[in-house]
Amino acid sequence: MKQQSVKVLLVEDNPEDALLVEEMLVESPFVQFEIARVERLAEAFDVLQRRSFDVLLLDLNLPDSHGRDTARSVHIRVPNVPIVVLGEMNDEELGAKAVKDGAQDFLIKGEINSPKLVRSIRYAIERQALRTELITLSLIDELTGLHNRRSFMALATQHLHLARRMAAEFLILFADVDNMKEINDNFGHLAGDEALRRIADILRNTFRKSDIIARVGGDEFIILASGASYLHVADILKRLLIKFEEENARGELPCRLSVSLGIARYDPNQNQTLEDLIEQADRSLYQNKRSRKLSPWESEDNTIHLK
Repeated sequence: MKQQSVKVLLVEDNPEDALLVEEMLVESPFVQFEIARVERLAEAFDVLQRRSFDVLLLDLNLPDSHGRDTARSVHIRVPNVPIVVLGEMNDEELGAKAVKDGAQDFLIKGEINSPKLVRSIRYAIERQALRTELITLSLIDELTGLHNRRSFMALATQHLHLARRMAAEFLILFADVDNMKEINDNFGHLAGDEALRRIADILRNTFRKSDIIARVGGDEFIILASGASYLHVADILKRLLIKFEEENARGELPCRLSVSLGIARYDPNQNQTLEDLIEQADRSLYQNKRSRKLSPWESEDNTIHLK
């Protein structure tokens, strides 16, 4: 029987436990595991930014993260990667909560053997694939492949709760496509749809995988930039401008693409709701649409126009 290949990220700070898990995976006759290991949650996030994995084996108690928040924060950052939680006998209640928070399974370290661990990994991957398929049907914008409004609100609400507990900042960016009506009227709705797809691609190529990007209206997009503050706005704008300039320079569309932006910052010291932040970003976007006075490098009242 041909061996399957499964990429595993093991997040475990105990070297003896890690070695035991690795040996169990190597013993499997039918599945070939490619195993990468890190000891801290921050290291896991860094690796997940650069590499893709089929499954994540996660110890809940790490040097930089403990308990339920460990699995919850991983699921929020990489919701499409199945998680199998590894814990001790006295972690059973915590493991059940981790499964409720998005993990696919919980295994007690002292009770694991090779077949049980491999079976749990395979089932976790299959369940995650089914879950992703079901979610995709209701939470993805069909035209652009981005999140839709419902999906954005659910994911952003989770991120807000996590940011509140960790006292972390983030940005909400509201983007409105300029002259969308004229594009549709002058060049047809097929050209308008292609313009929206191109802008979605620009946003995907500008922001990180950990950021949440959604199309929330006919010509409106919203982005949650995790871990970002006003100090990062200039860098974000620079990347966006380069991507828009590259797209327009190709000349593949009968029109130039541009957007207006409004930005709101989540301050962990203030009692802000997600609705507050979206309203603030929307207000600054409206002000920018009216004024058209700012260059792409200026930010007065957090409004930017990208030509």
